[in-house]
Amino acid sequence: MTKYFAFYLFATLASSCGRTEISHASRSIAPHLALYGEFDRWARRISATDEEFLQRGPEAFREAVFAPLRQHENVLGAWIELGGINSPTQMVSMRADAELPKKLTWTSIRDRELGELAVSDLAPCSIAFENRRDYRDCVVISTQTRLLNRKLKLTVAFGNR
Repeated sequence: MTKYFAFYLFATLASSCGRTEISHASRSIAPHLALYGEFDRWARRISATDEEFLQRGPEAFREAVFAPLRQHENVLGAWIELGGINSPTQMVSMRADAELPKKLTWTSIRDRELGELAVSDLAPCSIAFENRRDYRDCVVISTQTRLLNRKLKLTVAFGNR
């Protein structure tokens, strides 16, 4: 009986810890979710228009796809991974000097409109690039989908003051 009680207690604690992480992730993305959703819809349209767009000119693709994010100063970086069946995965970054940290701890949450989101909170904010304003922490939101037989992964880092 004690063994079952210990397992029940562990399962309950693990479950509540998971809910706490999801609740925190949901709160941290709330101010940024509308802009991320706008970017998600825009990037899908641009990425679906022409399979050769990226190969013709990465600069033109970069200018077009990141347009909705450029005027927002709290957008610290954005990255798109686009891969096809017959082509290697290519990574395009909004800022050439912004790097996403290699190891992030992700929390999975589900949004009614966007579906499955991966969320990572960084405190202190460790996304670095030239002339970056100071942010106490930042949140990274990422989605991954298949679009016309290609993998499309969108990632955006937002700063919080």
